[in-house]
Amino acid sequence: MKNSAEPLLAQVLWNAQKAELTVPAHPGNAKVSFELNAAHSAAPFKIELPAGRKAFSCLEVHSFPQDREFKCENKGYSIERQYEKLLPDGSTAEASDLRVGDMVVISLKIEIGEGDRYLTINDPLPSVLEAIKPEFGTQNEREGDQLPKSIEAWSPARIEAMCQPDKYGLTPNQHLRTLPSGGGQVAGK
Repeated sequence: MKNSAEPLLAQVLWNAQKAELTVPAHPGNAKVSFELNAAHSAAPFKIELPAGRKAFSCLEVHSFPQDREFKCENKGYSIERQYEKLLPDGSTAEASDLRVGDMVVISLKIEIGEGDRYLTINDPLPSVLEAIKPEFGTQNEREGDQLPKSIEAWSPARIEAMCQPDKYGLTPNQHLRTLPSGGGQVAGK
């Protein structure tokens, strides 16, 4: 909005979807969200402004598939991930009915062909788990706690050739569920 002490009241239209947009006086901004589907994709996006008013806009589009499940892929490499619950005696069991405070062992099994020397492996930590040694350093440490805007968090582990990104392997999605702490002994403590 340019040089006005009055808020801007606008209508945002996209196919059959309609939303009111109130932008506070200069400088101000507001946002609106619409559902993306095939019926809307070909329709024009419109903003109706009051007579004599101007607005500057930035359109940002995010789209995610409804099915966020990833299947195992082997495009030259194989990678498998296993979660196990660490029991107080040091043995492991299936990672079912995990509770807050339980320790989990994560194992990766990879299969690669001969001759490949430089590989990358990325295995994001699920949000319900916490690293025991979070200060563990890597060759590519990231500043800050947030992922860069261009990277979306996802859960399959991935292995790929550093100079051949079309040669890779993915684990399928795995879901972990945690229950509240049972108040009993926590593994490792």
